[in-house]
Amino acid sequence: MPTRSDRARSLLDDAHCACEDLAADPETVKEAAQKVQRAREIVAGVRAANLPVTRKAELDETVDAFERLARQHATPSELNSFENKTRSAERLIGNSAGEFDNVLDEMRGSIFEILWRQDDFVAASLDYFKNRPYLFPNQKAYEELIASADEASERNDYDELRRIIGKLHSIKAASSWADELRRGNIIGKQSAQCA
Repeated sequence: MPTRSDRARSLLDDAHCACEDLAADPETVKEAAQKVQRAREIVAGVRAANLPVTRKAELDETVDAFERLARQHATPSELNSFENKTRSAERLIGNSAGEFDNVLDEMRGSIFEILWRQDDFVAASLDYFKNRPYLFPNQKAYEELIASADEASERNDYDELRRIIGKLHSIKAASSWADELRRGNIIGKQSAQCA
């Protein structure tokens, strides 16, 4: 019998396959979004049933991301702040209130703020959006912004590129900057091949 994780993975695989076709009709995209939502609900149920374990995994993943990606670029005050937030999150792992999630979001936000100052991260953010046109309901605005971003990138105008990427994020259909920083999740990497 399939586990809840298997069911969520299957829904996400189906949604991913549906969105592989860049010319997918709006109804197909809507159905894919509904599958993603159902998968999120399943994962939320699994997470709630295993809260301390999943929180520890999320904290470890966030600290690892900081160590690998942001520590070398952080100021001394940012290092101190992140370490304080880590200690706070460790104390809150078993707390059923939302305080842990708030601290974890702050930690992820700190990582983003540090990385956002790095031109390489800004360029990688552009590549992320260029490879995901399906995230944008308004394709005309998306294409115009990507063209402007390409021009800014050619000029090495990273301030303009940051502004454009901010606009891309604001017209994107779903998720948050914190979601985009996550390297993995409870379910793991996509495993199914699209037919």
